[in-house]
Amino acid sequence: MKEKKVVLVVNDTRLLEVTTGIFAGQSFTVFPFYHFEEIPVELFSPEQLFVWEVKDISAENLKWIDFLKKKESIRFIVMDLLSDQYVTHLIDDPKTYLELSKQSYKIRDLLHMAEMVFAEEYPFAALKSYLVEDSLLFSEEITQGENYLEEAERIIGDFLQKYDLEKKIRDKDIFFLALGEIIENFVEYQLIKLKKVPKITLEYGFDKERIVISARDKLGEADLGPLLKSFVRPLSMKGDESGGEYSKEGVYVGPRGRGMNIVKHGAHRLISIIKRESEAILDKRTQFIFIVYLDKKEEATDNASVNMIVCF
Repeated sequence: MKEKKVVLVVNDTRLLEVTTGIFAGQSFTVFPFYHFEEIPVELFSPEQLFVWEVKDISAENLKWIDFLKKKESIRFIVMDLLSDQYVTHLIDDPKTYLELSKQSYKIRDLLHMAEMVFAEEYPFAALKSYLVEDSLLFSEEITQGENYLEEAERIIGDFLQKYDLEKKIRDKDIFFLALGEIIENFVEYQLIKLKKVPKITLEYGFDKERIVISARDKLGEADLGPLLKSFVRPLSMKGDESGGEYSKEGVYVGPRGRGMNIVKHGAHRLISIIKRESEAILDKRTQFIFIVYLDKKEEATDNASVNMIVCF
């Protein structure tokens, strides 16, 4: 396994201390910072994994996204732990870092995603990596001649009914809105921008704890810049008075950002992958994986609070 280096940016003293300890306890080399602007330029390299608490994202420090998106590869996790009262209670109550990771599924998933980024054979692109061993997995191709959105909704709807999963989803309506946003993004990008007939591979599976759904193409031609900006876009940011896609500070606030927020509200985790060139162990692709935990209805205000984007 490659050396695991994490550049950690958390604008909260206690959470920075705790997350640094959690990563260090799992043999990561951690570079902790209170603000993004404090990071030395030499640490902006493809070998690092950036982990950023969303509360520190502002119009001023998003200028670094323009710097990052020019890199050939990027590994980026955005977390929103400070909005979770349960997590903030845990970190204020002295515990070992191992106990914290066991008590919070968000911290557990944060570590799991980070481990996969540095593992060989790119496990973060495989649905089975997010499920327990021997879980049921399915795959369908959505191709020319079909209504892509309706077909995706039919496939996933039948899947949920067959395995009696519908009632276990926190909000079924926004779940399908999230699925629709992802499918529409693929169709619009391939059909309108690339002038190609859309082909989408839909994969899905579940275990006792979660549902995992993936949509991907075989092109790997997604534009990293707008995707990355919409990925880290805070929920409260609004467009300028002219209705443009950028605020006066230069922050992307366009429709793709709002669509991504719909996806975040419809899922607990979101993983975006852009693979530019095929290898023997992984074909080129643009891929979105979203994870919905079952029976989490009590967390009505909780959106996808640990999200990852990998481009390479």
